[in-house]
Amino acid sequence: MPFTATKTLSRPAVQFSTRTRCWTLVSPFETTLEGRPMCIPRGFQFDLASVPRFLWWFMAPFELSIAAPLVHDWLYRHGGCVTDAQGVPFCLSRRTTDRVFRLMMQAYHVEMWRITLAWCAVRLFGWVVWGCRGEPGARPVVQPHDIFRAG
Repeated sequence: MPFTATKTLSRPAVQFSTRTRCWTLVSPFETTLEGRPMCIPRGFQFDLASVPRFLWWFMAPFELSIAAPLVHDWLYRHGGCVTDAQGVPFCLSRRTTDRVFRLMMQAYHVEMWRITLAWCAVRLFGWVVWGCRGEPGARPVVQPHDIFRAG
């Protein structure tokens, strides 16, 4: 199972910048993927969910939880290749990364119609961004050992 919800789901601490129109993680966010503890470091900047602004009346990016888009953006940024809390690198395929996105939205009680639309969007259009990073097995933009250090 790529993502398993624990009894208590943590809420990431984030801050939005109107100047850059990005969200910034203000403290490390820990989760478990593929049975491995993983931590996204403080300072990671992400767009939350790439929902075009003109569609926000219908579905705003913050309505998909904060954690699911955060983890999804982290994995996409690194082409699915990250390291666990022990520093051991591992790679997830784009399909598995998108599945993690869907499962996390479910765990955070996002409405099913929003989950379905968001998941379909990343399956249909995510290849555009993922293709810039490479599939697992290809050389990632950032080497796995450079991505995360537990501390």
